[in-house]
Amino acid sequence: WMDWKDICRVSHDIIIDFFSAHEKEVDPDSEWTPGNEKSGRKEVAILCQHALAMLLYCVIPPGRGKEYWTLMTSKEGPNNIVIDHQKKSYLLSLSDFKTSDSMGKQVVDLPVKEIKEFQKVLGLWMRVYRKVLVGRNKHQFLFVLSSGKPFTGSAEWTHFLYSAFHRVVDSNISVNTLRKSYVTSTFNTSTPQEQQSTAEAMRHSVKTAKLFYESSTSRQRVQEGRKKATGIWKTITKGR
Repeated sequence: WMDWKDICRVSHDIIIDFFSAHEKEVDPDSEWTPGNEKSGRKEVAILCQHALAMLLYCVIPPGRGKEYWTLMTSKEGPNNIVIDHQKKSYLLSLSDFKTSDSMGKQVVDLPVKEIKEFQKVLGLWMRVYRKVLVGRNKHQFLFVLSSGKPFTGSAEWTHFLYSAFHRVVDSNISVNTLRKSYVTSTFNTSTPQEQQSTAEAMRHSVKTAKLFYESSTSRQRVQEGRKKATGIWKTITKGR
């Protein structure tokens, strides 16, 4: 178990470690091709991916593992990260998750304008580091194994999270730990309406949704739940 504020601090330390490694060890403008890997670049790529996962779990209410390891960078799959460079918008478009039958498709606006490090990490992953790991593997999955192949199950994703947190703490932090910690830290101080927004943003059951925000759209409720996570992250990391 770990308190949510401590999870945010640890996650931020991982992100700081990535920026430090990126600045000191890697020239992002140098040409990279499979078989021509610079020393240490693969390790920095793995660290970049860890940093991106930490952001996705902390600046929005943490989702289930499958929702993240099945994310694609195109619109080919049911779960996608959609980037509109002209509108400068970043969205998670999810239609394959545990409660999708009752909730339907969910779209989450990623807070890249509010959390500048989010846009920077995501941009570096997409532009520089993803291809370091993917190499000659041809697929559109956002997250990859160190071999460059896509994740194939929850066990691999759990190991991925363990390895990320082990960079800073000697604790096995799982998806369930992240979700339970976030709910515990927010529900006790939330109004019933805020609790419902958070639950829906985490894609929990929405059987009681009609009791709250009957005039709100599903996307509006999701964004309210998302803003709570973003606010906590900004408070914890301010000035660090």
